[in-house]
Amino acid sequence: MDYIQRSYSENEIIFSEGEIGNSAYILKSGIVEISVKSNNKKRIISTLTPVTILGEMALLLNCHTRTATATAIEHCELIEITKEVFDGFISQSPPFISLTLRVLVDKLNKATMLIKSQTELL
Repeated sequence: MDYIQRSYSENEIIFSEGEIGNSAYILKSGIVEISVKSNNKKRIISTLTPVTILGEMALLLNCHTRTATATAIEHCELIEITKEVFDGFISQSPPFISLTLRVLVDKLNKATMLIKSQTELL
C-alpha cells in the first residue's frame, strides 16, 4: 500500500476549520498547532508532536468537516492517509472498534464546539 508523503513549511496551513476532510495525517516530524476560531479569535486547543495522528475526526464525522485548523509551527513531515485507506482499516477491524472510535469522536467534537462557543471573560 502506497502512502503519500507530505512536507509543510513553518506557518503553513495543513488544513482549515470548516473544510471537507478527505485525509488524515501521521505526524512524523515537526510540531503542529491545532486551533479553532471563537469570537473571531484564534484559540489554540492543542500542540502536536511526533508520532501522532491528526485530521481523523473529519473522516469519522458524518459531515466530514474539519473541526479545527492545523498549522505547521516548524517544518513538518507527514504521511497522508486517504479516506479510502482509512475506511479499509476500519472495515477490517471488529465492529466494536469502529463504534468506539465514532463515540469518542462525537464526544471530542462536542468538547471542541464547547470551546468555540465560550466567550472571553473580562
